[in-house]
Amino acid sequence: MPVGPYFAQPIRLLAEERFVRAFPGGTGDSKAAGNYAGGLLAARLAQEKRLSQCLMVGRRRAPLRRRIRRYECFFRPGWQGDYASFRRHDPPGVTRNSALTLLREMGIPAEERQITIDEILSAHAAGKLTEAFGAGTAAIVAPIACIRYRERDMQFPAPTDSSVAARLRARLVAIQTGREPDTHNWLLPV
Repeated sequence: MPVGPYFAQPIRLLAEERFVRAFPGGTGDSKAAGNYAGGLLAARLAQEKRLSQCLMVGRRRAPLRRRIRRYECFFRPGWQGDYASFRRHDPPGVTRNSALTLLREMGIPAEERQITIDEILSAHAAGKLTEAFGAGTAAIVAPIACIRYRERDMQFPAPTDSSVAARLRARLVAIQTGREPDTHNWLLPV
């Protein structure tokens, strides 16, 4: 269902290492109210720093534990394709799957794999990370303006009408509102 923008401005994320929102064996694969409780304190701390939301990062120092754990993000450039989206062990979100499908239809290669905060830091420091956006039920497609990791801010260019995030959002909303045909049977008329 089409909705107005959940975030009025490009989002500013706090890369959070101290708290865990979901864990193996939990209920992260369902839309249960309790699934959101684990992230409330971290979200409040992010808001106190004038940031929009949290990007959960694994706490342990081992490379596999430094993976991005929460927030359906896309990063450009991807490491294999143009865009990389982190792959999760729980069932992927409908909006993320829709975004991946539409990116590929738009001729924009997109890959799914585990992404670590270290890869994001390295690509940003090298000037290779040129766009980032989130995709989710309420946000649909939301450009990322900044990711704060520890006390370092990684800034991203302001989105334009020709940015991939803007074009992807426009296409998804056009399908939702019937201005573009739903060739994937995503819509359920009521």
